[in-house]
Amino acid sequence: VTGCKVQPFIGTMSDIQDAIIKYYGPSQESVEKIEAMPPQAPVKAIDAGDKKGVEKRRFIRLSANLSFHYAFQEEYKKAESKNISAIGVLFKSENIIPLWTFLIIKIRLPQQKAPIKVVGQVVRIDSMPDKTFDVAVHLTHASAKEREAINQYVLDNLHTPGHEEV
Repeated sequence: VTGCKVQPFIGTMSDIQDAIIKYYGPSQESVEKIEAMPPQAPVKAIDAGDKKGVEKRRFIRLSANLSFHYAFQEEYKKAESKNISAIGVLFKSENIIPLWTFLIIKIRLPQQKAPIKVVGQVVRIDSMPDKTFDVAVHLTHASAKEREAINQYVLDNLHTPGHEEV
């Protein structure tokens, strides 16, 4: 109709929503949702060496050594979590994984019969003294059921020996 050539692109739902807000502004519905949200928990401060400031996490992170597999460069690699929350996982890797890389993650929670399969995006890489890397992954594609299962695992193990809130 316009005579223009159509060029298709693929993006995550959050990327598309961010672009819509950037170019058209927030919708009345999104403003109403934010206004209806319950007040946030009291602000916590963190002081972890070179990382100081206001704690911005909305979900509890649990120190947990859970074995899992992730797909990277067309092969599954085994890893162990350092900590986990309903929206992310931190693990140690022998390989550097580029920022913003998407990983397919299969993680087996003790209370689950089958592993949970989610997609996450690498949001932070820290080089460690032992020549390994701490990889922080934000779970970008996980169903509400999968997030609830992870969150329930975190809550159930908060006061279990060997686990602590981080």
